[in-house]
Amino acid sequence: MEVGDLTAKASKTIPSTFVGTIPDIAQEGHLYKAEGYSFWFQSAAPIVLESRLPDPYYEHFLLMQEIIVLALQFELTFDDLDRLQHMVNTWVAQYKEYYYQYDYTRLPACPLTIHALLHLPQYIQIAGPLWASWAFVMEQFCGHILPAVKNCVRPYEHLDNYIQRRAQMQAVLLKFHLPSLAKPRINYTYAHGEKISSRERTYPQFNMIVLGAPVCCNVEVNTQLMNQLGKYFGLVYAEELHLNGQDVRSRISTNTMVRYGRFRLTGDGDCFRTASLIENSRHSRDNLFVRYELLPDANASIGDAPDAPVRRVHYGQLLDIYYVEFITDLVNDVRMPYLLARVQECQTNGLNAALPKNPLVIY
Repeated sequence: MEVGDLTAKASKTIPSTFVGTIPDIAQEGHLYKAEGYSFWFQSAAPIVLESRLPDPYYEHFLLMQEIIVLALQFELTFDDLDRLQHMVNTWVAQYKEYYYQYDYTRLPACPLTIHALLHLPQYIQIAGPLWASWAFVMEQFCGHILPAVKNCVRPYEHLDNYIQRRAQMQAVLLKFHLPSLAKPRINYTYAHGEKISSRERTYPQFNMIVLGAPVCCNVEVNTQLMNQLGKYFGLVYAEELHLNGQDVRSRISTNTMVRYGRFRLTGDGDCFRTASLIENSRHSRDNLFVRYELLPDANASIGDAPDAPVRRVHYGQLLDIYYVEFITDLVNDVRMPYLLARVQECQTNGLNAALPKNPLVIY
């Protein structure tokens, strides 16, 4: 019961790009489809089952999670398939030991799907990666047309009519080059090859990032924000331009500062919103957590040692997004534009949650 409740509550902090709404898996498991089960096994279950399953059973589940992650890769080598076969063999052997226990009265615990797992690597070798043969796309389309069924006695006529009308509508749109039947409320243009709306903006220096509303051009720079900006630019320019802390802060052109409420990466990349937008919307999905990488000095504690940057993965909550200019040359008024994100860091000890060896990353 607790596992199902935690699963349902997790929907709030999971971006919809990852998965649709995931209900209580204990009470409403019948509502789960392939997408929901895939996400639950790979991302949610290692968290909600930790400390709730005995260690052998929890480790056994984590092995299944690793099998799923590896089997769903877009590219697999023959070495990967050999490793997958070994993992599946180990999992099935442990399953028999833990659940079947070699007791004929427990045979119902051994459905055919358990044996079918043993042939999974062979099927992938014959038919290619799972993305090339699975029925997930068809399942998504079935979910799209299901609401068209309004009569349980004659469902197929409803489906036929809906699909026919949908095809006719698409033909009309393509023939007359119509973006949609209704006039769009937002105008779209192209900048650097990316389609952006009238509510979005890009900067030439940062053409991989599209910034969105709400936009504030009169940013109130309080002491905390100024100190944070000063520390950042101090690391960048203090030594190069021989500036002290006050000089660094004086070169931050606060009148050029613009605060944005959201941003997205070009090329159908991830979308993020700032904390204030999430807090003001009770029913929105929480997509303010970001992943970023820093390069701390491994020799920072050694005074005269050379700089040895080490790449570390960090996670945090996106508080604000700022465009600001820093004056590098006061005489000629030379400015360098910056796009900065103010992030509240999550203490994860530099662990990368995307790696199978780190199934449980908490903060």
